[in-house]
Amino acid sequence: MNNNIKILGHLAESIAPAENSTSVLDKAFGQHDPDVPRIGKA
Repeated sequence: MNNNIKILGHLAESIAPAENSTSVLDKAFGQHDPDVPRIGKA
C-alpha cells in the first residue's frame, strides 16, 4: 500500500513536466495527429 501511494505521488509529480513537453512539441511541430508519430519515423 505504501509503495502504491509513493508511485501515485511520482505520477502526480510527472504530470506538469509532461504537459510542458506537450506544449513545447505543439509549438514546434503543430497539433498532434493520433495516427501519425509527431517526431521520428512513421
